[in-house]
Amino acid sequence: VALQRPLVGPLLWVRFGFAIAFNAFQTVFPLYVLNKFGLNAQQTGYILAYVGVVLVLMQGLAIGPLSARFKESTLLIAFLGFSLIGMIGWAFSQTLNVLLIFLFPMAVGAGSFNALINSAISKAVTRDEVGGMLGFGAGLESATRIVMPALASYLLGAYGPSTPGIMGSVVMLIVLVYAFLNLSPRLAGEG
Repeated sequence: VALQRPLVGPLLWVRFGFAIAFNAFQTVFPLYVLNKFGLNAQQTGYILAYVGVVLVLMQGLAIGPLSARFKESTLLIAFLGFSLIGMIGWAFSQTLNVLLIFLFPMAVGAGSFNALINSAISKAVTRDEVGGMLGFGAGLESATRIVMPALASYLLGAYGPSTPGIMGSVVMLIVLVYAFLNLSPRLAGEG
């Protein structure tokens, strides 16, 4: 029923779709860099630390000023676009240096999106519904963590290291188009 509500429903669908794509990345990335570049656990840890630092900087330093300047819906769509660029780069990077370049927009997009989507969901419902809707959104995201590790690992093993990124890119493109068509008009009245 929440997914069919006019304001919060599209936000929940976008959160769900984003989680499908991003959890494909999160769950299979160590296997991806092992298979594609031969990286060990320590090297993979350095890369994930780099992504984590970008995420923290975006959430800690950039989101506040950006939110004060731009509409939430515009930022959500922009950060989905950054994530899509990162996903495409993840899928098609042939060298580690190119991958590192594309992980930057992915980290910018993912870190910022996650902070903003919860804010948008909170504003799309009454005060009494905020906790329930945020919990429902977190539940949708958690559901993807059940399916995506198996699916992304299967794709990587059966079809090669690029296939989870290709799948994530396709999903993220669909989410971006859906968000563009559904969030901009729905949130047009936001401050």
